[in-house]
Amino acid sequence: MDKDFYIPTYRQVEDYWKHHYMTDEPAYQKMKSFLQSRMHMQYEEAEDDICEIWYRLEKGDDFNEVMGWLSKRGVVFNSELDLQQFIKLM
Repeated sequence: MDKDFYIPTYRQVEDYWKHHYMTDEPAYQKMKSFLQSRMHMQYEEAEDDICEIWYRLEKGDDFNEVMGWLSKRGVVFNSELDLQQFIKLM
């Protein structure tokens, strides 16, 4: 097989080593942006929460478990529309 393969940059390898996933992935960035813009989280809070959400999803937690964790954190969706958008992003 003569396939090309992707060689990640040093920054991407370092990022993956630190977080165990690529934080520059579009899905990750969209979710973080949503938390900041629609949930009015500060950068650090959004970063911490998205890291935890990503971790939980990767280890196999389902939607209800993630929502339970968010509820315990005191996260409240501002509207049904925000909840629906969050669901789509997950």
